[in-house]
Amino acid sequence: DIVGPSATGGNALVATITR
Repeated sequence: DIVGPSATGGNALVATITR
């Protein structure tokens, strides 16, 4: 998720990078 760390965990890594 682009919004930040996702609660799903699956996109948590991507979210951190795109944050």
